[in-house]
Amino acid sequence: MSGAGPASPVIEAPLDRYRDVVRPEWIDHNRHMNVGYYLVVFDFATDEFFRWVGLDDAHRRGAAA
Repeated sequence: MSGAGPASPVIEAPLDRYRDVVRPEWIDHNRHMNVGYYLVVFDFATDEFFRWVGLDDAHRRGAAA
């Protein structure tokens, strides 16, 4: 990152914060992962990313106060 100072965090690349396994109930009649479940997995990964950057339950409780 250009202009990054010594205190700038280093983010590993690729960012690998969430992994899952394709569940049998996510498989369609063509033996592919059903497109709707891609959104589910993306949502799970987004939740993990938010926790990683500090936008977790504790953050939301503090913001509500």
